[in-house]
Amino acid sequence: MIMVRVIYVSSSVFPQSDLVGLSYLVTSALLVSHGIRRDTVFVYGPIVEGSRYLVVYGDSVRNLRPDVESALPLILKALRGKTKWGIVLRTSVSFKVDSVLVYGARGLELEEGVRKVWGVEDVGFAITDVGDVDGVFRYDSLVNVTLTPNLYDFCQVITIFHYLLDYYHSS
Repeated sequence: MIMVRVIYVSSSVFPQSDLVGLSYLVTSALLVSHGIRRDTVFVYGPIVEGSRYLVVYGDSVRNLRPDVESALPLILKALRGKTKWGIVLRTSVSFKVDSVLVYGARGLELEEGVRKVWGVEDVGFAITDVGDVDGVFRYDSLVNVTLTPNLYDFCQVITIFHYLLDYYHSS
């Protein structure tokens, strides 16, 4: 079964001014120890200038490495409209997934949420307010999730999401 993972981080919960942090989010979403997650798409936005979205496609991104020094220039070029190698700006996005896990202050524990969507082909993971999900996803089911204690940054939450999904899909 081919699975697609779409990870969406809203600009309403993560500041656009933190470009270094955005670089870490991209690498957390797309990199593993042995390469790039080809089954994952990372989405960030909307970006104020024209309500565009930064989209990074794992199956076509090139030259993305775990260090900020190599990731940040790729992101800056994309934000200036000079896109290539799987990092693009889109005026709108719409991803069809079977289920969306929305990370926030309330809901099932993340592990329970991942178990609930175990077996679906395409899954979205959104770090946003629930009201922003419909602007990015078309979905069959939505599950609110959280992670306690609430001391993790968004990069860690994305890594834990990937780990849990990998664990449950391999067993």
